[in-house]
Amino acid sequence: MSTWPNIWDKLNHTIKQIKISIKLIRSL
Repeated sequence: MSTWPNIWDKLNHTIKQIKISIKLIRSL
């Protein structure tokens, strides 16, 4: 059960990275 927050943490981090990547790609 304690692994769930960790999974969400990684998921949120990945989503942030993807959003940042999209912003960078669009700014080119």
